[in-house]
Amino acid sequence: MPVGLYHHPDAVQRPGADIIGRRAAGSNMLAALARDTMTDPIHCVVDDPSHTEDFRYLVESLAPGRQTKSHLMAASETLGGLDAVMLPGPGIGDMAWQRARRGRTAYSLCGITHTLATGRMAHALFDLYLAPTTAWDAVICTSRAARQVVENHFDAAHDYLARERGATARPDLSLPILPLGLHADAFVAPAGLRDRWRDRLGIGDGDSVVMTLGRLSALEKLQPAPLMKALELAAKATRSQIRLVATGWFDSPESESVYRRAATVLAPSVATTFIDGTDSETVQGVRAAADIFVMPVDNIQETFGLAILEAMAAGLPVICSDWDGHRDTVVDGVTGITVPTLMAAPGGGIEIAERHDDGTDTYLQFLGQVQQRTAIDVRALAEALAALIAEPEKARALGSAGRQRASTEYDWSALLPRYRALWAELAARRRREGGVLSTACHPAVLDPFASYGHYATAHLKPDTDLNAERAVTAERIADLMHLTGDDHVGFSVAPPDLLAEIQAELVKSGPLPLSHLRERLDMPADLLERCILWLVKYDLVQVDRRGAGGP
Repeated sequence: MPVGLYHHPDAVQRPGADIIGRRAAGSNMLAALARDTMTDPIHCVVDDPSHTEDFRYLVESLAPGRQTKSHLMAASETLGGLDAVMLPGPGIGDMAWQRARRGRTAYSLCGITHTLATGRMAHALFDLYLAPTTAWDAVICTSRAARQVVENHFDAAHDYLARERGATARPDLSLPILPLGLHADAFVAPAGLRDRWRDRLGIGDGDSVVMTLGRLSALEKLQPAPLMKALELAAKATRSQIRLVATGWFDSPESESVYRRAATVLAPSVATTFIDGTDSETVQGVRAAADIFVMPVDNIQETFGLAILEAMAAGLPVICSDWDGHRDTVVDGVTGITVPTLMAAPGGGIEIAERHDDGTDTYLQFLGQVQQRTAIDVRALAEALAALIAEPEKARALGSAGRQRASTEYDWSALLPRYRALWAELAARRRREGGVLSTACHPAVLDPFASYGHYATAHLKPDTDLNAERAVTAERIADLMHLTGDDHVGFSVAPPDLLAEIQAELVKSGPLPLSHLRERLDMPADLLERCILWLVKYDLVQVDRRGAGGP
């Protein structure tokens, strides 16, 4: 059976929108699936039916003629035709609760990690720990570092529930490691592009061009001061003209000021150019013109580093911080150089976390406070830059090895079979281990007639006597619905002709207990009760108050 991609317009990259890693990753996966197995339709799962057309348009733009099939998330009967639903984030808990209402063996749920540092995500991971997930569900972790963060949150949830509630069981949820992918060939520069862009940027024959790419944010990406200091040290050590081309977009005027001041004050010997990174052709041109790609991230916002993988696919040697998912992607000394990092020891950050959680500090302030206690080895970064500038042959060898690694291990042609194998394994586990699991409703989702039942004087019961004095038409009931606004309530309102039929039966039969009326009409109990209560509400049916009984 197929896998359905959960689709929301915000899950993919759009022209003109801020470039965000999760959107780029979502676009890459959609493109890979759209171009794979052209004979089968590609399935999507949506919350809003209007998103179906957006998905169809995107698939058509990626793979003309490819068929699509959509499923509404609330329609469990169609979701049951899928092996799995793939969500663009790790928060599969809400959908696990929705599935549990009707049966946990219908399909598998599969999420994937992106940024894990937000307060919203921290709470979502706790909620996920409590959700009715199963052994045939998974949250794909894009790196070892990402999985460790998820496990840390799960450990904290377990410790709390064991200590405060005596809980012992842990969720039986898979946390496989699978990286993000890309279409490696798309990053190979066409012939002549390097020379054209070096001319366009005014780069001299002896200049060494260092490129960085991404959001130019001191608080959400990297503090530029260590990079600028390292570039200045490398320029002095090699006596070379270094050109830094910072390709990206400033997230705020404050960030722009920080970056420009850092470049001017800390790297006066380095010619720094800030260039718009929201245009894909510009980014490709700068990559072609560059000699080295550098990404000294010191921020917990990062979990994988897709820009590093793209630079490898373009054949650039990478210098990056030994940080999160970077250490999975870059093989130190083989495809690039990783620079040591240093962080405060565990135990000193709870106040930072609490100030963020209670709203005293914003998310950016939280990131900045953690970043202030995180250091990159500036001297090691400078040495790495100097080594590749002084030894261009070594730089080219690292770049060539990086391109090979990106093509063989991170291209979707290699990765998509691994994703499909995971989905198939989850499906096989569901069929093998599922058995019959009881349905479950979220503890916060209570029957209002049970939770608030004590508010009323009495409840409608099978022996409640009912009477109607004069029949009313369906048209009169429709007018009454419109007058009262009940025609906009939705699920709770029955059709006017059905209400008129019930009311007419009571007029014809005379007073009857509710149970006898149901026998006459042969209707589901819940539907009849809903109709009777509406008719009583507007005095079209009367209740014998003597036999109404208490709650």
